[in-house]
Amino acid sequence: MYDPENPEDHERINRVAPINFASVDEGREFKDEGVYPGKGSFHYYHRIDGKLVAMGVNDITNSILNA
Repeated sequence: MYDPENPEDHERINRVAPINFASVDEGREFKDEGVYPGKGSFHYYHRIDGKLVAMGVNDITNSILNA
């Protein structure tokens, strides 16, 4: 855990992200998939105030759900 009050942690807390979050949705196809979209891989983007904070992936097959 990083401490914002510790000068040694300040650089790690404020470092630039390794990817461009502004372009993460480029090429994304938005559609209403309902409650059960069927088999396949599904990506979920979680945002706070428009900033990407997390991403999740679900893989649905005939026998398992992998998240």
